[in-house]
Amino acid sequence: MTIRRRTLALVAAASCLPALTGCGLLEPESGPVPVTITSSSWNGWDRNHKPTPKTTTIDATKGASVPFTGFVDFEITFTDVGEDSVELTTSEPMSPRGESGGLHLRDTETEFTVERGETLRFSTPTMDGGMHYEVTLASR
Repeated sequence: MTIRRRTLALVAAASCLPALTGCGLLEPESGPVPVTITSSSWNGWDRNHKPTPKTTTIDATKGASVPFTGFVDFEITFTDVGEDSVELTTSEPMSPRGESGGLHLRDTETEFTVERGETLRFSTPTMDGGMHYEVTLASR
């Protein structure tokens, strides 16, 4: 019985994958990464407004989505998931929040990255009231 060259090449390539993964040349796919998303309302006209934060924890995997409802209904979809960072998109444009907490109303974005140990902050792009969102990678 003769082994076709193509079959032999496939077997050889498959046998090299564990070695390449073990030495770091190919990264194995990351498993789910716990992500915590805290949402809270805000408004600019009621000084006594007390937001009620809602925390959602999801095991993020590439392609998974989580819906949010409120001032703007939208979904967060995880586009790349790694142990130390997660990339996500929002189905509606959001305003990144600066270090001082201010909103960037003209420079909305739909693509974000959150790094382990940091907090990603964005809000609905509104001036009188809306929602703040904080995204972190949760501890395992």
